[in-house]
Amino acid sequence: MIPARDNPFASHRVESLKYRYPGFDFDDAVARLEQMQWRAAILGPHGTGKTTLLLELHRYLQNSNNDRSKPSRIWFVPRDRSSRNQQWLELLEECSPQTILLVDGYERLSWSKRLQLLGLGPTWIRQSCLPKSIVVTTHRPVGLPVWIHTTSNSTTMEELLLELHPTASPETIDQARKLFTTRRGNIRDVFWKLYDSC
Repeated sequence: MIPARDNPFASHRVESLKYRYPGFDFDDAVARLEQMQWRAAILGPHGTGKTTLLLELHRYLQNSNNDRSKPSRIWFVPRDRSSRNQQWLELLEECSPQTILLVDGYERLSWSKRLQLLGLGPTWIRQSCLPKSIVVTTHRPVGLPVWIHTTSNSTTMEELLLELHPTASPETIDQARKLFTTRRGNIRDVFWKLYDSC
């Protein structure tokens, strides 16, 4: 067994990957997001790169070496309701109207919290310090224009696999191809299964 920290499919390694898809250009995509006034959704099935793209956007916005650096806050919405509510209160305190809020797991929020984030909640919320810019990940339309519709293909999956594990054996690659099919294109699930097999 490989130690967890050295496993090529460890979460910290997978999260460091950049989003890719044939024809995708990150700078062009950010320019389009600016035209959308930083209010948009990343829409797609499970395991097709939504979180990867959101993390890449967050790193980009925090990079003071580019002309588009902006204050941003990323929120991974917890599945647990009590944690979710506590983090929600912290979010209200930490954000300002200038913050670009990046929300992973938007669909876990209640309808009232979604409306508040979109500036459609009660008057006292609309006048608070909630960000005017928001980019969310979602599996279905949520009332925000779609910035990127993520999909996956086996070629991209193999490219990512070899980036994580350049010396992967033919057997590992073959296993990944089979998993990609059985997991219905969910690349994240493929890497989770490969992590367990290392």
